[in-house]
Amino acid sequence: MSKPKTLNELKHLKKSGFGQRYPRHGLKLLYWFANDCLYFDEYNNMRWQYDPEEGDFDFHLFRNRTERNGEKLLPDVDLDYYEVGNLSRPEADDLPDYVLEDYNQNPDHCESNMERIIFSVDDECIDRVYVTEHSDQADFNKEATFGISRGLITIIRRLRTLEDFLEKTGYYTEEEDSNQEPEYWPPQNVFAPVFQGVVRQFIDHQQVDSSEFYPYLNSGGLGPVVEEDDEESDSSFLNYEPNNCCKCIIL
Repeated sequence: MSKPKTLNELKHLKKSGFGQRYPRHGLKLLYWFANDCLYFDEYNNMRWQYDPEEGDFDFHLFRNRTERNGEKLLPDVDLDYYEVGNLSRPEADDLPDYVLEDYNQNPDHCESNMERIIFSVDDECIDRVYVTEHSDQADFNKEATFGISRGLITIIRRLRTLEDFLEKTGYYTEEEDSNQEPEYWPPQNVFAPVFQGVVRQFIDHQQVDSSEFYPYLNSGGLGPVVEEDDEESDSSFLNYEPNNCCKCIIL
């Protein structure tokens, strides 16, 4: 069987796509694991802070069984594998709030509980660390399973904040995604009739001199025509921002 590819740098982790899409928790779980669950001794061995046999944070044995594809997820070794990251288990409530914050127990929102960390233990040392994600409720996705090198763990531990780590590894929240500028803007005159109609309705309702609103009636529908040397901006007109109505992308 082929061994999972090992990630050695933050750019490799970012390229892997692991845990990047909201509301996934994998990257946050990895940050917690690297900073709070292990340390390096004087011989550069990774040692666990919490004995996984005690079951803290829902550490439990991972049975590296043969899956339905006929292969095992991880290499066969004469060491115990432990798993962590299943947010639906009671002991996982002890994980930090930033790991748990986007978890949704609704089965329709399974993406908030897909990722796991699996590691092998040799006495009081952590031998290998892997990240993976479920392909369904029973099996893991072998193509989305990666080894995490000691060098990468060291890099993660040196970062000052979780936010810095998430930014460098490509994670984005739902809000950040929705605020991204669209790649395509429609031609300026597409909404001209709609905008000009709104202006005319305002003029008729308020019974004001239409000449004051000539620039709006002759604009491309996305705002007034303003000369470059005008000192006062007309953008305060009704606090109207018609360009907000077209910030969508039709796929």
